Amino acid sequence: MTLHTSPESPNRLPIIWPAPLKPGDLLAVVAPASPVDPDLFTTGAAWLKKWGFRLSYGPEIFAPRPFRIEADLEVWRFLTQALANPEVRGIISARGGYGALRLLEHLDYGLLRADPKWIIGFSDITNLLCTMHQQGGIITFHGPTVAQLSELTEPAREQFYRLLTGDQIEVVCFRDLTVLWPGAARGPLIGGNLTTICHLLGTPFAPDLSESILFLEDHHEAPYRIDRMLQHLRLSGSLGRVRAVVLGSFTQCGNIQQLWDIFTAVGAALGIPILAGLPAGHQPDNFLLPIGAVAQVDSASAMVRLAIGSS
Repeated sequence: MTLHTSPESPNRLPIIWPAPLKPGDLLAVVAPASPVDPDLFTTGAAWLKKWGFRLSYGPEIFAPRPFRIEADLEVWRFLTQALANPEVRGIISARGGYGALRLLEHLDYGLLRADPKWIIGFSDITNLLCTMHQQGGIITFHGPTVAQLSELTEPAREQFYRLLTGDQIEVVCFRDLTVLWPGAARGPLIGGNLTTICHLLGTPFAPDLSESILFLEDHHEAPYRIDRMLQHLRLSGSLGRVRAVVLGSFTQCGNIQQLWDIFTAVGAALGIPILAGLPAGHQPDNFLLPIGAVAQVDSASAMVRLAIGSS
């Protein structure tokens, strides 16, 4: 594992990168949000097995989940077992959906720092990605769930495998992005699903966005709801020290130009760069992004740069 103290975040824990995965490593598949369709799971799991990984999972990932504390604790138990098992080297969510918020108060975040593992997912899993990074000081990964693996574009799937197994620093550049407001910035990449981040505000698990590069994506939200959530973030003070915003996909969220106008207004009000078009989110082009890694944003080159595995 690699320790790295971000100069942009002196009050944050020194962050830890998980060790690269190897063929034969054990991955635990969990369902902290919604249960997964068995067919989607099978086709996605086939890719992980093709790459040489062993999988551990139980029937609970397919089971409907009632709104009862007993059900939450059952999901918590399986996730905690995966975190505590030294043989498990990575934990990947079966799918997104809903429910991860119900687990945050029960988790032992000390387990993360004692034995760092790959934590991968997106959408509702943003709850876990941001909280595990903030509470445990580990890099987590916004990226495809098992259910999405078979639907990924080939470049996204290749990048997923390459970054999981790479044993050297890799600089990842996302180029030709759309500049909504100009500028340049550097800071830790924090964020994920916009709706989910807003649901964390006012709780002990609200992400620390100070000095960060804020990454946002969403799915099936009308433009007026996107604007309302952004105003919620702004009025809460969460955007006050954000250094830049980078936008992933906003699938089925209405007119894209209207959305970009909404974000452009935020950039103008805050005076921070905003770039759109990062290939991440609810779409087949869902590239792996390290939450907590230092990112560089430059509107002059319309680029976001990330160092994967930096030290």
